[in-house]
Amino acid sequence: MTPRTHEIQGGGGVRLHVRAFGPEAGRPILFLHGWSQMHLCWTKQIESALAEEFQLICPDLRGHGASERPVQPEAYGDGALWAEDVAAILGALELERPVVVAWSMAGWVLGDYLRIHGDAALGGIVPVGAIYRGGALADAEIQARVKPDASGAALLSADQAKALTGTVNFVKACFAGPGGKRDMALMAAWTALCPVETRRACIKRDVDFNAEYAAVTCPALVIHGKADRVVPEATGAALAACIPGAALERYGAGH
Repeated sequence: MTPRTHEIQGGGGVRLHVRAFGPEAGRPILFLHGWSQMHLCWTKQIESALAEEFQLICPDLRGHGASERPVQPEAYGDGALWAEDVAAILGALELERPVVVAWSMAGWVLGDYLRIHGDAALGGIVPVGAIYRGGALADAEIQARVKPDASGAALLSADQAKALTGTVNFVKACFAGPGGKRDMALMAAWTALCPVETRRACIKRDVDFNAEYAAVTCPALVIHGKADRVVPEATGAALAACIPGAALERYGAGH
């Protein structure tokens, strides 16, 4: 499917690369990817029947994919910038009450948006394996979740060999089982495209969006994998309990 490509100015003037699929008149679904990912992580959704009925909006978050990659850590530590990124996409594409799907770290990005803008412009939210509180994750903690016997900070190392090993381990941890070779190879490739400086800056954030999610009034569906080895299943249950009226769906999937 041929995408419609947009270059949108986000928070602080950062250029955001956004791709849209499906009918422009279709109900919009905004897909926000996770840490060290890009819009291609939504390929299964893009190639599904969803794109026959809905408009699927898939941006590369700041520092990821084909979006601009600021080198200053503060470009990733200020929640107002992430909030403006989402608001800019909604405004530039004139998205009317989109459903926002937020995977993994994007739970923070959605939280940033909710903190400043609330949910009045949203038709619904779908956090998937999402992180929404708990503060910055230490390098050792990340690595312990991914592969306990790996060297401490491989995933965030400036040493390319170590970083690539950490990337492969991370991708393996995202799957509940062995995964298809093609899918795993592609995911490892686009994960590796994210600069280590962006990885470090994003993961260092101290965040707690409990209050923002507790104030949500639009429909909410929380999805979490029963075999998630990156974000504990209990996190999804806690988030669903936090959001008024939210439904919780668990699948036998990984991250």
